[in-house]
Formats: sequence, structure tokens, C-alpha cells
Amino acid sequence: MPCSSTKIHYVSLKSQNLNRRAARPDIEARPSTEVLSCVASAGPAPIHRVLVVDDDEVALRVHKLQMAKRGYQVVLARSVEEARQVILEQGTMPFDCVLTDFEMPGETGADLIDWLAKHDPTLAAIVVSAAGRMDSVASSMRSGALDFLAKPVQIQELEAALKHAVRRTHRRRELVRIEKAA
Repeated sequence: MPCSSTKIHYVSLKSQNLNRRAARPDIEARPSTEVLSCVASAGPAPIHRVLVVDDDEVALRVHKLQMAKRGYQVVLARSVEEARQVILEQGTMPFDCVLTDFEMPGETGADLIDWLAKHDPTLAAIVVSAAGRMDSVASSMRSGALDFLAKPVQIQELEAALKHAVRRTHRRRELVRIEKAA
């Protein structure tokens, strides 16, 4: 949900020790994983948490700022291995969706989605890639990606994909909860 108040505070949290400190959005913090949230001073709006995985620092910054302006809490990972570490430390339940680049050194976004499906099949994932090749799209969708966006990502497309992914994650988790209660 977008931050609708005119007074917006940016807060950066180091995921390892959760030290809170004010951060200007134009200054890059340097922890290996970080959280940037946008907190509106008007009322308790639900904050959706997204794990963003990309080896490109510029893409990470752009996604982080665009998403924070729209009320998302963003956790950054610079590789598939780092994303796995975040999930192993924090679990999948704190996240509402994953946004991952397809082509990264080492493992691909499809590899991450395969791994996530084994740990939490309810968590929706979106793949972004500069390589708009059909084999990338097909591989991502076979792995279980909900959506595939071509770089440069248009903010309207990203916002629609994120909303869809969050809704899908929440519906799947609700179904699991109901099945366990039955």
C-alpha cells in the first residue's frame, strides 16, 4: 500500500542485529542485507515485505527506492546464495513475495525459485531480466514464477505484479491455515 501521508520517514534496519537508525534515501547503506521501509505517519497501513535479489547495485537501489515510496519494506540480497541465507535466518513467513533477477553469476533466479518452492510453496516470486529471451521466460515459469518482467521495468508493471504476488501469497497461506485447522 502506498505511503499516502506527506510526512514520510525512511528507516534502515540491519537484518543481522536489527539496530534502528535513520537513513537518508539518497545515501546507500553498506550491510550485506538491509531493510528499507516507508512508514507513513497517518494510520497503520499494512506493510508488505519483499525480498529483492539482483547482482546489479543500480537495479537494487532503483527497486528499493521505488518500492519504499509505495509502502513496501524491502530486504536486499545481491546473489541467490545471499537470498538463501536471508530466508534461512528469517524464514519465509515474514516475506510477502520475492522479486529476483534471472541472470546472475553462479545461480539463476529460476534456481532460487526452485529452492523456495521446496521451502515454502505459498511464497510468490516475480522474475525480472534484461534478457527477454523466451528460454529465460519459460525456465522461470516452469520453476513457479508468478510473473516475468523485462528490464527496464516500468513502475506501473512492477506495482501491478507486486500487488498480484502479495495477494496470491496471502491467499495461499490462508488456504494452508484453513486446511491445517480442518
